[in-house]
Amino acid sequence: MTFTVDLPPALVEKLNAHVAAYGMSIDTFVRQALEISLIRAKGSFREIMKPVHDDFKRSGQTDEELDAFLEQQIAAMRAEKRAAATL
Repeated sequence: MTFTVDLPPALVEKLNAHVAAYGMSIDTFVRQALEISLIRAKGSFREIMKPVHDDFKRSGQTDEELDAFLEQQIAAMRAEKRAAATL
């Protein structure tokens, strides 16, 4: 099923930055966000994380590669916050 959603430019900018930072498509992000939102309304943490776990399994990434990616993302977020605090 296909939907058309009008988003304000500021939200589109944030969305584009987010998906680029995580290396995913907008379609994937929106699908995961919807799945998580619907599961959260009734589900456990395991159910909420299932789409993320499934994507990880399909990626073929190792646990070590995931750890390195997460550490890199955390460092980038911290650097971004430090830079914003100095403005």
